[in-house]
Amino acid sequence: MFAERLPCEPNISPFDDVNTISVLSKRPYFFKASVSLPKFASRFAVIPDTVSGKDISSTLINGHEFENDCLLIGTGPAAIWGDGREWRGLRPSEYTYAVYLSGGEELLFKNSDDRFQMNDLSKNEEYADVLKLLKDKMHTKMDDIGDTFEKNSFYKKNCVSKRKIKKSFSS
Repeated sequence: MFAERLPCEPNISPFDDVNTISVLSKRPYFFKASVSLPKFASRFAVIPDTVSGKDISSTLINGHEFENDCLLIGTGPAAIWGDGREWRGLRPSEYTYAVYLSGGEELLFKNSDDRFQMNDLSKNEEYADVLKLLKDKMHTKMDDIGDTFEKNSFYKKNCVSKRKIKKSFSS
């Protein structure tokens, strides 16, 4: 399988996160960069039940708005199965919110003003409502997939056998 990023509009870089979509293809030459999105979306009109994710075909075809909040999951260092650095986050287009399991440290960044996320706004009272909103949205998304925000060792014990995933918690 090959991961590909297709631009939503001509002359857009495939590295522009906002204006591209990611796809998996068995053949790297299956899609051409010049494929228009309505044509591309129509290739996948029937989506198998085994595919998880959000259907954004109406956005691609008709330009309808859709919620683009991305749940971020860091389960810790799986290579060594060490507890202590697990985190979760939410990244809508305007902000990035994250929280560590150990200690509950929160981080908040305004993406448009702070591209490299150097200015943490989580303790700034002006952003208290934004922080609460993003935290609540993040927990809703976690609930939707059954994510109980466990320590890294939980995933080793319950989800992995001989370095292979045996169980997933996504719905």
